[in-house]
Amino acid sequence: MAIVFQTTFSDANCAEWTQADGLGDAAVCQTGDGIQGNGGWTASPGAVEDKITAAANMAAGGGGKGFRHAVGDGLNNVGGGARLSWSAVSEMWLRYYLRFQAGFAWGGGIINMKTIYSNVDASGTFYFGLHDGVVGGHIENDTGFGDPSGNHHSTKTWAQMQGGSTGDGLWHCLEIHTKMNPLAAVADGVIEFWLDGVLLYSNSGCKFATSDGATWSGTLIGENSNDPQNGGTVAFVDFDDIAISDSGYIGPLSGGGGGGLVSAPPSARRMIGLVPMRQ
Repeated sequence: MAIVFQTTFSDANCAEWTQADGLGDAAVCQTGDGIQGNGGWTASPGAVEDKITAAANMAAGGGGKGFRHAVGDGLNNVGGGARLSWSAVSEMWLRYYLRFQAGFAWGGGIINMKTIYSNVDASGTFYFGLHDGVVGGHIENDTGFGDPSGNHHSTKTWAQMQGGSTGDGLWHCLEIHTKMNPLAAVADGVIEFWLDGVLLYSNSGCKFATSDGATWSGTLIGENSNDPQNGGTVAFVDFDDIAISDSGYIGPLSGGGGGGLVSAPPSARRMIGLVPMRQ
């Protein structure tokens, strides 16, 4: 297994960073490490920025810091996210740890949030996270192939993932394997994904690319959402211990899980819900 990208947002490499410090690579961690700020927008109220901070660290992993994504109520009311980059590959296993703030709640529709959004190669765009209420994603060029809608859904619901109708404040390991269809005319791409080491979904008949020989060389973490409802306050989604392989399953860290609760305001703990996001 060859690791083509890895970060624990370590104390040695990453200072406490927010979007206000700048969006260039050198302002995030180290120059050339493949981590960049993605945008200058913020979550309201309070113009809350995304940040690299010790408060988002998974204690069972490495480093000392993690990436904290700010999420406000309503439509696409979020911080700017981050962009990860690596040498181009046609197949990848992307593992990351994700934590929703305890009590994180939604409005009255279907849960959606893009936690991974691979749009660096326009011919291979897909997104993954919570989609139509379950762990899953969408491949924009796959309509009529792997699924008529381009959706790739497990049966694991938000409530099953979190152990209840609101966020559990605990770390969960997500890993997604994608293999590009080498020829644009043939729908033989692969997508499969795991939650906490358990395979949830596998499909080997999908279409990522509309051009021959397409590759992936990056992804966004911390993207848009539709209708979180946390009592008019900004809630947080944390990312940490990210690794990408070009040749095999990575899997959870030994003992990687837990990491402590992130408290939510009392108003958020009383709110339940679900809603569709922008596509």
